[in-house]
Amino acid sequence: MRARFFSNLPRAGTDVVIEAMEAIGPVHLCEIESAQERILETVRGLRLTTGRPG
Repeated sequence: MRARFFSNLPRAGTDVVIEAMEAIGPVHLCEIESAQERILETVRGLRLTTGRPG
């Protein structure tokens, strides 16, 4: 999964993401799930703003 993600970024972008991940360190699963939920709420809000289904 990690290799596939990084293969879609330019080298400079990969370096930035790796540095950020190293600086943050390990993250609890509950924190990840909470962040994912906030992202989904934002996306749902954008759908309402555009008035487009889907």
